[in-house]
Amino acid sequence: MPSTSHPAHFTPRWLLRMAWGLWAMALLFVGAAHAQAGLWTASGDLATARTRHTATLLPNGKVLVAGGADASGDLPQAELYDPATGTWAPAASMLAARSLHTATLLPNGKVLVAGGFGAVTQAELYDPDADTWTATGSLTQGRLAHTATLLVNGSVLVAGGTSSASTSAEIYNPATGTWTATGSLGQGRFYHAATLLPGGKVLVAGGTPNGDIGLTSAELYDPANGTWAATGALATGRYGPTATLLPNGTVLLLGGAGASATFLNAAELYDPATGTWAGTSALPTPRLFHTASLLPGGKVLVASGQTDLVPPTSSAVVYDPATGTWAATGALAQARSDHTATVLQSGMVLAAGGNNGAPYLASTELYHPTAQPTLALAASANPSVLGASVTLTATLGSASSPTGTVAFSADGMPLTCAAPPAISGSTATCTVSGLLVGAHTLTASYAGDASNSPATSAPLAHTVDKASLGTGPTGVTVSGPPGCVVGSLALAAAAPADNLPANATAPLGVLRFTATGCAGATLTVTVDYPAGSLAGLTPYKFGPASAGATPDWFAHGGKTGDSVTYTVTDNGTGDNQSATSGPNAGVIEDPHAMLLLAAPPGGAQAIPTLSGWGLALLAALLGLLGARGWRRPLSL
Repeated sequence: MPSTSHPAHFTPRWLLRMAWGLWAMALLFVGAAHAQAGLWTASGDLATARTRHTATLLPNGKVLVAGGADASGDLPQAELYDPATGTWAPAASMLAARSLHTATLLPNGKVLVAGGFGAVTQAELYDPDADTWTATGSLTQGRLAHTATLLVNGSVLVAGGTSSASTSAEIYNPATGTWTATGSLGQGRFYHAATLLPGGKVLVAGGTPNGDIGLTSAELYDPANGTWAATGALATGRYGPTATLLPNGTVLLLGGAGASATFLNAAELYDPATGTWAGTSALPTPRLFHTASLLPGGKVLVASGQTDLVPPTSSAVVYDPATGTWAATGALAQARSDHTATVLQSGMVLAAGGNNGAPYLASTELYHPTAQPTLALAASANPSVLGASVTLTATLGSASSPTGTVAFSADGMPLTCAAPPAISGSTATCTVSGLLVGAHTLTASYAGDASNSPATSAPLAHTVDKASLGTGPTGVTVSGPPGCVVGSLALAAAAPADNLPANATAPLGVLRFTATGCAGATLTVTVDYPAGSLAGLTPYKFGPASAGATPDWFAHGGKTGDSVTYTVTDNGTGDNQSATSGPNAGVIEDPHAMLLLAAPPGGAQAIPTLSGWGLALLAALLGLLGARGWRRPLSL
């Protein structure tokens, strides 16, 4: 590829004064900025190392990097970053190689690239859907190191730039694909900053007329009449600053270089309401060719750049508009300048490319504005037993003073904990006792807070074994759909309140459980009894024999050896809780007993299995024998 000759004065004179003897001092500066409030992690490398390129966040969440320069000269290559995979893929190359150009995302989703070294008058459009570039008119004047600002009406204002410090400005109309001259700046400038203000005007500040001094002047462009007007002057003249619109409508201008190529740490705030600048806390170290990114929450991340030392700094700092102060944050793995920084839809910031002295960089990094905690999940007992309490503990690792609660789930359904699972220190607990018998997948999730990103635990395989209830059943198994949990499980001797059938006793006691979260569900219950204990006994339960029937004791279930299995359906067969709304909706109550049916007077035999016809026959027999009818229990 043919190289492009870049005019010498576009490389500021300080670059000729690189002080390799100050290397040790540079290391001290870098080391001092290694704070732990934020975190950078490596991401995929660009296919082509580059500096002075552009990076544009597309509507689909991907990032388009285009152009720039390497040792061979200006580049036409473009690449697409996919945050979902952390990888880059080739995009169609631009029609012209260029660097120090501008790239603007248009309302229609296309990207307008304009000017720059190698293509000072050329403009082209990238279509993400078609992955194509097309020419779109020619700038009225050649430009590089200019600014391009998307206006409220969807057009683009390009201002200043070029080695002659142009005063000219022009408007790009996306509807026609044409460029039209607009009002001229009062001061020619390049390497300035431009910001769209909330009222629709554009603030242009600083810059240089010759590459040696920084300007203090600032101007406002009014799209309504296409004119520029002077506004308040900067306290410190500068070129190469960054300008960030803050959530309160003010503009933070910081860093850059001033007279005699002095690197600046001064920062200023512009108030559109008064048209004046006010000082704010200075950067901890001077910076030029750095980046400034507005983070979710309104703070500003300033990353890397030159500090008048070799190589660039890897440090990063965060500005808090609420206090007007700076705090160190995690350092980049790679010191870089003339790179790009793009705020992704996730809130993370992608730093890409740049240079580190002579080397051109292909590496990229992701900044996490909040801590990236891990979440580990453990159970106090695994396996646990049906009806027994088990405590789940979620532990956050690498968190920054986490607050809030942790949500626990089983098989994708939320668990109801005995107490709210609030985070204490770095842990949260959830005590449950109602998981049904069988294998479950447990997870914990943390929604995050202002200082911590969300986190989800790895799935925990958990098994619930059948319950053993003393001298009665040797094991109880309740199984059903996810979300249905057993809230109580007990075996007790029959009491008068149970109102067993007149000719019946329950030598093995009455088993009761209550299940919740079971709307419309059918549970299968298996009860294992001691060997030989079921001889002469019949499985009964209390509830409706069918949906809507009057609850009573009825024969239900089948015996297999020493086990009995039966089903119970919410608001259906066997469910003694028929609420369809309110707090008892989805609740199943399940009294069950193995009954010994005594022979009725006169030698009649108890009916071992009571189906529909059996109940009718039993009623007739009892009527003939003068036996009293079964009474519904007063309470359970």
